[in-house]
Amino acid sequence: MERVRSIHKILAQKEDSRDLMHLVRDRGFCRQCGGCVSFCTAMEYQEIEFQEDGLPIYQNGSDCSLECGLCYMICPVTENLKNEAREMVSWVPPHGRIMGAYAENGREGQRKNLKLSESLIGVLLHLFDAGRIDGAVLTTKAFNEGNGAWLGTSRQDIMTMKEITGDKVSDVIKFSLPSYSEALVHARKRGLKHLAFAGMPCEIETTRNMQVLGIIPADIIDYRLGLFCSTDALHDQEQKIPGGSGKEFSACHLCPEFSAELADISFGFAPGASRSIALIRTPVGWDAFMGAARKDMVNVARIQDSSQLMQDIQELADRKKNSAQRIFAGNHSEIKEHVA
Repeated sequence: MERVRSIHKILAQKEDSRDLMHLVRDRGFCRQCGGCVSFCTAMEYQEIEFQEDGLPIYQNGSDCSLECGLCYMICPVTENLKNEAREMVSWVPPHGRIMGAYAENGREGQRKNLKLSESLIGVLLHLFDAGRIDGAVLTTKAFNEGNGAWLGTSRQDIMTMKEITGDKVSDVIKFSLPSYSEALVHARKRGLKHLAFAGMPCEIETTRNMQVLGIIPADIIDYRLGLFCSTDALHDQEQKIPGGSGKEFSACHLCPEFSAELADISFGFAPGASRSIALIRTPVGWDAFMGAARKDMVNVARIQDSSQLMQDIQELADRKKNSAQRIFAGNHSEIKEHVA
């Protein structure tokens, strides 16, 4: 059987923005994490912007005049900084380090579809109260509002975010550009220096890559709070794996991460669970979570690795990675062009 080579090894042979556009965007691998635009805008290079469909494009329409290649380096698809980012958080196989796992007590099912757990809110409130942060950026995917981000600068903003349902926007600043890019740039311009960022796995990975390189705008992020990938997307993913049937896939289906393995704390729900789960992954996350617990801002109970909830999470994480691997090694012609 022909040995299939990962697309990531092909991508790693390239090193500038033209390759980012050609091998990532043009071939449908872009996950719209916003990292490339966020960095380029924060540096005031003004070389890359978003198209209406949320994909990056050169502002002059044809090429980048700088070709510094940093946008390519931080892209999660290229995996150029994968090892360094994992080392930064002491990652261990198969799904990252877990210093402690906690399930919320009480009923939390009413916000299940929003991914916005009480524990996440409690941690953010604690960080504001303790003076650890002066701002918080949350992906609007947490509110089922598609790509974009919310920026809050006070405890009251977080409480407002907690109550958001449907079209209720209130006074929290909303940015409509894909992902967190404009929110981070705006936060820097407002002089904010210590942010908590809550995002999806690909968004957490990109900001962690920025941290590896020590580049803006990730320098103002002190806490990375990951959100589990949508379980609905996982079920949909199983139906769309290429297999000669002509079915399509999205770039999210190529992402192997389910539980935000590079976050300080990961939050989310297992299928059928009415309580959200918090996975503490780093000492920074441990300090924030335990500080919130001591102030009774989170109401949780520790769960063991052998619990059914943890087994369900591990199963979903395995499924996500295996599914992405099958797509890369599968029958889709766009990918097959890049395998040996």
